[in-house]
Amino acid sequence: MAAATLHDGVLGVCAKAPPLVPEKKVREGIVDAIKDYEGDDLAKKLKVFHSEATDTLFYGWAKAWISKEFDDWSCEKELQDIRCPVHLIFGQADDYGYQLSMKVLINNLSAPLELQVLENIRHMPHHQARKETIESVCRLIKRVNKFN
Repeated sequence: MAAATLHDGVLGVCAKAPPLVPEKKVREGIVDAIKDYEGDDLAKKLKVFHSEATDTLFYGWAKAWISKEFDDWSCEKELQDIRCPVHLIFGQADDYGYQLSMKVLINNLSAPLELQVLENIRHMPHHQARKETIESVCRLIKRVNKFN
């Protein structure tokens, strides 16, 4: 969302599997993620990236998304204010769904947009389709260089 207000400071946006709509499928996926975090090895996997802040970050994200207060949350106004090139990468088999979020993005972004939906890829294309994700980011960098 920094790109919506920091027009001179953000040159491009690459969003990988961004859930933007608090729909049922997203929330069910988050409830499942909480179960994995508390009972499986998800916490251990995330601690590699987030260290001591893992619990705070995870529960801050999860509890917000499944809360009643989040029912009407929307970032459509902020999306309309983004001006720099945007590249979106979704996994077609995303556990959290992607179609409603993709629709919100397409309907609200006026910035130059490239969209990539990877078949048989779930929620983490940067782990499950590294080559395609790196190639996508490289395309965004080239677009940013042309745009600026």
